[in-house]
Amino acid sequence: MALVLLWLACAGAHAFELAPAVRSDDAINLGQLHPVRAAVGETARIAYSGAAMAIAMSAAYVPSYRPGEQAIGLAFGSYRGYTAAALGFKRTSGDGDTAWGMGVSSTGRDWGFNAGIGWKLPRSTGAARP
Repeated sequence: MALVLLWLACAGAHAFELAPAVRSDDAINLGQLHPVRAAVGETARIAYSGAAMAIAMSAAYVPSYRPGEQAIGLAFGSYRGYTAAALGFKRTSGDGDTAWGMGVSSTGRDWGFNAGIGWKLPRSTGAARP
């Protein structure tokens, strides 16, 4: 079969009504290739949407604030034609040693979420540098 297909390809002829491939060394027909193309396109859409959401979240800047204060940030991001919006919220503890926050982003179809907490570390008691 492979030799026949090679001869047909070299002669510029076309093979019609090929049965779907069954074995790993069978030739595939166009009908079998279309679902693969659709799956690759959907994977790219998900990846590009995720990148746009990550870019938007990283840009949701929150201003510096004092202990006990809270702030919000709004941002937009885009990657390969996919656009996302993000909203972030941050708050510090009353003593200012702990901060926590969360964010959400969306392309309108896909959603992302993040949350985190951070603590100030004590200052080093080592000798001051000159």
